[in-house]
Amino acid sequence: DIFTIERGQEGTSALYWNMGDNVQLRITAAGMNYIAGSTASTTLEQSFTATQGQTVFTLTNFDYAPGTNNLAVFVNGSKQVSGTNYTETNVNTVTFTTGLNVGDVVEFLSNLSVAAGTIYATDINYNEGATGAVTRTLESKLQEIVSVFDFMSPAQIADVQAGTMTQDVTTAINNAIAALPQTTDVYFNWDGNQYSGHPGPVLYFPAGTYKVTSSIVIQKNNVVLRGDGWNNSILKFSGTGTIQGVVRFLNALSCEMSDMGIDGGLPYNPTLTETYGADAGLICDLTPFFTSRNLWIANTRLSGVVAIHLWESFFENLQVRNTGYFTNESTPVKGAALYFCADPAIKQSSNALGSGYESDNTVFVKAKLVPVGAVVLCEAPTQNITLIEPITENRDFATYFAALSYTKYTITSANNFKIQGGYFYGHEHSYACNSTLFNINSGLPGIEINNFYCLTANPTVGYYPEVTKIINAGGVNSFGIHGLVIDDTNSALTTPITVLYGSGYVGTMDGDIFYSANSTVAASSLFTTNSLNNYRGTVTSNNTVLNTANQTRYDCSAPQYDNSTGLLMQSFRPRAWVYFDGTTSPPTILGSGNVSGVAKNATGVYTVTFAQGMPDANYATVASSTATHSGELASPFNQGQFTVQIQNAAGATAYDNAHISVMVMR
Repeated sequence: DIFTIERGQEGTSALYWNMGDNVQLRITAAGMNYIAGSTASTTLEQSFTATQGQTVFTLTNFDYAPGTNNLAVFVNGSKQVSGTNYTETNVNTVTFTTGLNVGDVVEFLSNLSVAAGTIYATDINYNEGATGAVTRTLESKLQEIVSVFDFMSPAQIADVQAGTMTQDVTTAINNAIAALPQTTDVYFNWDGNQYSGHPGPVLYFPAGTYKVTSSIVIQKNNVVLRGDGWNNSILKFSGTGTIQGVVRFLNALSCEMSDMGIDGGLPYNPTLTETYGADAGLICDLTPFFTSRNLWIANTRLSGVVAIHLWESFFENLQVRNTGYFTNESTPVKGAALYFCADPAIKQSSNALGSGYESDNTVFVKAKLVPVGAVVLCEAPTQNITLIEPITENRDFATYFAALSYTKYTITSANNFKIQGGYFYGHEHSYACNSTLFNINSGLPGIEINNFYCLTANPTVGYYPEVTKIINAGGVNSFGIHGLVIDDTNSALTTPITVLYGSGYVGTMDGDIFYSANSTVAASSLFTTNSLNNYRGTVTSNNTVLNTANQTRYDCSAPQYDNSTGLLMQSFRPRAWVYFDGTTSPPTILGSGNVSGVAKNATGVYTVTFAQGMPDANYATVASSTATHSGELASPFNQGQFTVQIQNAAGATAYDNAHISVMVMR
């Protein structure tokens, strides 16, 4: 062995440590530091200045492995002996046998083995640092998340990061998926309106564009595909032919795909002569308890998301763009931004759970769906599908595509399909599309459209709105419209848009439709004859309530089920309500709906102001309070507000009351 002595400048490190079997002795003004040699190594160091009587020192720069002789301890340059002078308490703590003197310089050195220039993750400890954290190897920590880069060559990684698309990484991705552990347990939780993230093996896609030439298929439970953002980590199909989907989850329960993009390979402006590209971005083929957040899909031939036996699932911030060019409503070549599929040519799942096509109990929150054709197509039966605040805004096209004329939302096979809020803007075109927004013809019970805004305006004379018909509702039962706003104000059309049509009986269709145009129109101009005769709700045109034949056919005292027709009767709902404490000034509103404020005029006399006024003053109010007090109406009483007085049972004295309830019916 070679023993080298070298004088060192105080505060500097040695030029080399333990190379081969050599040992270096470093002498500085502070003392002599020494550490045992090994095949090859590197050294970590941390120093402290002791306080009087201090025995415990906690390392913050590194951890060491107790009992492996890879920690050297010095006090004022003097080497200390483990077990005699100190105890290796844990991975970052050393306890001295006797207290040190104030000013003692304590130095800790830890030796890490190095072989052929590499420090192996098995030789490095990891500790989270919090109370109760357990030390483990760095290898164990790193394997919590598998990166697709772990299975790629340097050339492939560089290609992905540069986005040059010269390296096919399909095999590397499939190898990474194959390396993920197979799990049998299914993890999912329902927490109100969404499903929580699913614990399981994570396959990480660092930022870049990944060239794939065939479908990526996941057939394992609890797998999570996660990237660095929908516009950063993109899987792009770049094959010579067509594939059904870029990504397919098949017979896979409790999986997730988030923060990624999928590109089907079509150009932004296709010519319909393309013989390549993916038909869909994502196919969920028997995938219960699926979760997706921040997923972007674009440039596919037919669809964005294809759902086959998708249930108990949750999507948030889904974006689907530039899809549907090659669809055809009259043939089996169908698709949509969201396609609930019943095509046996697409379905691959085949087990006891996957014998059918039905999708159930799935929520889409804040989806932005911008296809050239259909937005939603329910070809397969669906139960309890909810879209919360979906946004659809198509773009302008210089040339006509047949898909522009297809119905946007076809939900004829749906039961309890609900749209809660949302927005649609069909752009103008130089050609007539005459598309329908909602087709629920012969639909199942429970379909609802709530607080939905449709902008059909096209301010350019000589151009046409993409959508000219709003709802085809022939034969549907129990269909509810609760706040459908149609803005046709700037339309260049000489005739108003058709709001409701259908040849069949629309059953108990009710609700509120608000139509805005350049001038007030009659209901007969917005409805076809059959649909107008069977509509139970209210229609407002430019703030004028229009008369419809059955607007007030049933009252609240009527039975809720009509044995003569077998249909549910209409239920009337309060237009406003408020519960307030009248003993305070001003009154304290404890709960309300469509009420902007309550003012106290005098003892027991209060004025209630609507947030949205009534169409006229012909409404009914009910007021109540605790004890022996009752309520009655007083002046003023108009479309915007009314006054209520709380008094004793004899009606002689007005009283303030802490619990006053008022309800308005219209």
